[in-house]
Amino acid sequence: MNQWITGNSGQNKLVCLNDRYKQVCLDRINSERNDFLNDYTPWMALSSGREKLPNSLLRKSKLIIKEREKLEDLKRFYIPPANNIRNGLNTVEFGIEESDENTYFQALATFRDSNSFVVDVFNSVVTSIVPMKTIKKFVRKEGVGNSNHESIGAIYLSIPEVECSTLQLAINIAHEVGHQALMIFQTSDSIIVPEQLSRYVYSCARKVDRPAIQSFHALVALVYMRDFLKGINLQNKSKLEIDYIKTELIDYECKLKANVWDFKKISFTEIGSKIYSDIFNYVESY
Repeated sequence: MNQWITGNSGQNKLVCLNDRYKQVCLDRINSERNDFLNDYTPWMALSSGREKLPNSLLRKSKLIIKEREKLEDLKRFYIPPANNIRNGLNTVEFGIEESDENTYFQALATFRDSNSFVVDVFNSVVTSIVPMKTIKKFVRKEGVGNSNHESIGAIYLSIPEVECSTLQLAINIAHEVGHQALMIFQTSDSIIVPEQLSRYVYSCARKVDRPAIQSFHALVALVYMRDFLKGINLQNKSKLEIDYIKTELIDYECKLKANVWDFKKISFTEIGSKIYSDIFNYVESY
């Protein structure tokens, strides 16, 4: 099977492309600032305004960002797309409560315990997890997540408000890794031919028609979520967690089986066709 975005050989392609992209961004920052930084950080991907980036965002830090200074600096450059203003307050903003720190670490441990290629992709491409605080009643109970082209390598996550919150947060990590993987390919290819990027295709995630590239992102993210769950060892899980995993797996697999065919009518680039074929074969194989 010719893998491009799934499996071990897909991961190898992603690593090569990601390493090249990170080096380009690092060289660009060093040239612009006449600096000698050694490590890529996600905010070096910023397309404009890089000259205003504070040093805190250009210095390598621990995987889960907890430093107040860095979280405050992020607010100057990025706005969580799920944020709304309610009663003068942000419904979503960067930050972490001390009482929530352990949930992030537990979710990361749960995620890494899966025997899935998604974990290998995560270890290869994700350099930062940015926690987000939310006003719970105004956001989806499964938690808020985001990845964006302006900070490749960073995933933004809030804590879900469901019974299996740690497990759901681990699923959300897998979801964002799927977005990261496709974004890495997008650094050098449009995936879908430009004139069809905005053509509407059904999105299995939002359950509405959306621009083709957004719906394709959702499809890839769902593959990553499915593979992560499939790779979990159920022996050390509670009955509640096992039931949660099985229910989500059935839901994901049904959505993928139906939605993958919707992209047969879309014209992909040469690279995009290879990625789509990989996804199609993956879905048809289970």
